[in-house]
Amino acid sequence: MYTKEGVLQVAERFWNPIMRRLRKERGRNLTGTSWGHFNLPNSSAPGRMFPLCFMRTAGCRHALAGGCTMCDYGGAPKRPSLESQMVAAKDMCDHIEAGNEGHSDYALFNVNGIGSFFDSREIPVEVRHYILGRIAANVGSFKKLEMATETRFEFMNEEILAELREYLGWEAVIEIGFGLESLNDLVREGAMNKKLDKKWEEKIALMRRYNIKICLHFQLKPPFLTERETVDEVTNTIKYLIEQKLADNIIVMSMNIRQATLVGKMYEAGEYELPGYWTVVEIMRRLTSEECRQVHFFGFITPRPEVVVGGGCDECTDQIKWKILRFSGQPAEREEILRIADGINCDCKREWQIRYERKATNSLEQRLVEALDSLGQEYLGKSFKDMLAEVL
Repeated sequence: MYTKEGVLQVAERFWNPIMRRLRKERGRNLTGTSWGHFNLPNSSAPGRMFPLCFMRTAGCRHALAGGCTMCDYGGAPKRPSLESQMVAAKDMCDHIEAGNEGHSDYALFNVNGIGSFFDSREIPVEVRHYILGRIAANVGSFKKLEMATETRFEFMNEEILAELREYLGWEAVIEIGFGLESLNDLVREGAMNKKLDKKWEEKIALMRRYNIKICLHFQLKPPFLTERETVDEVTNTIKYLIEQKLADNIIVMSMNIRQATLVGKMYEAGEYELPGYWTVVEIMRRLTSEECRQVHFFGFITPRPEVVVGGGCDECTDQIKWKILRFSGQPAEREEILRIADGINCDCKREWQIRYERKATNSLEQRLVEALDSLGQEYLGKSFKDMLAEVL
């Protein structure tokens, strides 16, 4: 019997080389060199939708090293030029400003790279400073202006925080999102290969000193977890983060299927099932109205046609899909979703209930040992026993 510590040691050492070979075999889903966006609700302005903009960059540094088992943020076919990124930054800011016209009460600049906005290898300093300058030029035009972005914790430091306040002052609201995924390291590192910065809580404390809002992200249904396990994992983690005041907002992102990922490989082999609307409904049901104020649920739509997303049948999709995606944290919205869900008795709800009641036949440690053993032999020519011997 292998221990949790042994599983995590093998995962730490061997997930990246396994993922590099898996992506090479399956082909990365490469993106262009410009920018894109999709629209999301925001609790600061219920009823409005705001563009979440992202620049197509060289990619997430962690993904290029091997990366998380569920994402393919490897970037453009070649590193974009500084000139092309400056053009993309201008077009992106123009789009956001156009959307904020006519609204003097609140403006949101949601600007991102593919992986980390503050990784200068992904978004050069000159491009970052241009974007911050464009946002700063709008500060005085709105009663409340907010900047939102995402990064990995390792790129967050006091120099970056001081830079943000130097450009935007202390009146602007700044929210930075981070993929935490799980507080359970067996899920986060063993199943997802997140490689979370061990000082993440210290960095949150540092950001509080600069009055930065914290948004923590969770992937709904990591590989190897059952439906009930993922509901338990998300709800327990959300409750803990709110209780400890570690997050101002929480995003629960439903898993999707991308070809150049382990999850994509498992899905094609019939070894993984996407979560659906009923997974979200169950999480909402297990959280209180007050806890739900800080939580948003995304992931049932995608701007990329090759990406497969979860959902439900026509009956429940028509009634609750957009209510979930536009959920802004208001108690009345939660009550309406639960009321509608209680009145639906469709086939996919019954099928989900069967999955939810299904129990795993072995422990998560054993599931991970079996997966790492199989993948290690396929891509590295090494069994789990061989890999464990190398790390001990």
